[in-house]
Amino acid sequence: MKYFKFRLNDTAGNLIYEKDVEVKNVFASFLSKLASRLVMQEIFVLGEHYSAIVIPHYGDSLAVNPIIIYDKEEVLEQTQWIDLCFEEPIQPDQPVKYITIELRVRERNLIYRKDFEMKQINQYYTLYGVRTLLNLGIVQGNLLFLSPKFFAREDDEARFDRERIPKLEQQAELLVELIPDDSEDEDNFAFLYHDSSFYAETKVVGNPCTDDIRIYINQKVMEPLIKEGKLSLTVERGGILVGSVYESNDGGRRIVEISDMIPSEHNASSIINLRYTFESWQAQSIRMKKEFPGKRIVGWYHTHLIDISIRTEQDKIEKTKLFFSRDDLFMHKQFFPEEWYVAMVLDPQGNSMFFQWKNQEIVTCGGYYIFEDVGVAG
Repeated sequence: MKYFKFRLNDTAGNLIYEKDVEVKNVFASFLSKLASRLVMQEIFVLGEHYSAIVIPHYGDSLAVNPIIIYDKEEVLEQTQWIDLCFEEPIQPDQPVKYITIELRVRERNLIYRKDFEMKQINQYYTLYGVRTLLNLGIVQGNLLFLSPKFFAREDDEARFDRERIPKLEQQAELLVELIPDDSEDEDNFAFLYHDSSFYAETKVVGNPCTDDIRIYINQKVMEPLIKEGKLSLTVERGGILVGSVYESNDGGRRIVEISDMIPSEHNASSIINLRYTFESWQAQSIRMKKEFPGKRIVGWYHTHLIDISIRTEQDKIEKTKLFFSRDDLFMHKQFFPEEWYVAMVLDPQGNSMFFQWKNQEIVTCGGYYIFEDVGVAG
């Protein structure tokens, strides 16, 4: 896995904060601003789709001027929105000195390549990434006087679910954690902050309410989920939803980002219901640790094959497969009790709906968002 280890030191060189971070969380805001500047310079066109490659360097030989080339093969080869690549041997214990960024425009097969000093990146991520320190009073005053460093890594040791704050350790206080160990204590969670504008281009499904959990599901996982629904012709199918949970910057309810799924292989299912078994949960937990390090289970999905009749707000009776049964309620309360867990119900016709915790009750979500891992110039 490719990622960055972020360390924040004070002016005396003492470590005050350390965290493993995903590449997209470090560079998303910077890339969005860069793309906007390129639109103003008429290098990019408003609305064009771009992806990015981030290349770390350890020397001081920055290229002063950008390079623009056209290469259809290179542009189409990239599958991630933001990817970390290496042009020189990785030095995991040496801070990155500067970054080469390649922006690749899908519509014109254009590649824009330019070098940037890390301090240009730091001003975007540092202020965003250490909000917890400000809330805890660990950091006070002007963050620009701190000394942030990024270390490029490629290994299986990333822990996106942990923060290290030595001052709190020294005071023998509780270490701020994002995901506890298997003996979880959810009351001690402190999620990273996130901005919904991070998802540059989204498709709205339904009518999301302001007091709903905000659900963003990646297009790459939406497609196999719909396929799961269409495959459930004789028995109900199900599995878990994998992703991340964030605090929202605007003070609203949390953001649930769904990036992957794991179909369940040990469900007890029939045409009318689906039940989780211990073996199913155990198998999915093993796959989570192996295939999706740094991610978390954010909920579950299942299909329905039978209809029920419901009364709409317009006082009409309609039949639907998108409902929560008594067994569904039991399973959600048993396996997914935290307020940010969500449940997705699908039918063979390609329809879907999310359910959420609200005021300690399990209710429907007004809607959700589908996003793609691609930037939009604007």
